[in-house]
Amino acid sequence: MVEVPVVIASFAPLAAFWEPLAEEAGYMVVLHGPTKVDVFPIGCRRQIQPPWVLSAETLGQIDGHFWDWCLWLGGKTLRNERELVADELMKMHAFLLGPIGVAAAPNDLEEALAVYLRARASAMDTLGVFVDPELGNQVSDALRRHRVIS
Repeated sequence: MVEVPVVIASFAPLAAFWEPLAEEAGYMVVLHGPTKVDVFPIGCRRQIQPPWVLSAETLGQIDGHFWDWCLWLGGKTLRNERELVADELMKMHAFLLGPIGVAAAPNDLEEALAVYLRARASAMDTLGVFVDPELGNQVSDALRRHRVIS
């Protein structure tokens, strides 16, 4: 497990992190394109993590997790897995959106992007940090191209 982040870093990912919501160890990666790759070291486990805590140090990680989750949900939306998407948006709110200041769970992926972008802008102002928009731009463009969002 120690080697996974080092190897993945050589690919210059837009985002890469250990999946915080599963006991099976999974390293979530978003490469340029965007292309989502999940790496599961065989037999490795991790503890499920608590919801994000917003800080200047975590905002970039929250951003990577949000866009990775949206890219994954885009595929589920294209497969018409409505119930799963609705459940995941509730989970996203509890774990990620609520902690950065979003009052209620979004009804769909398009609303999730809109409320997240507002909350991220507010957090950047409040915390005095900058989050590179490239990952979000690539994911948003891909979701538009596939008509997941307008």
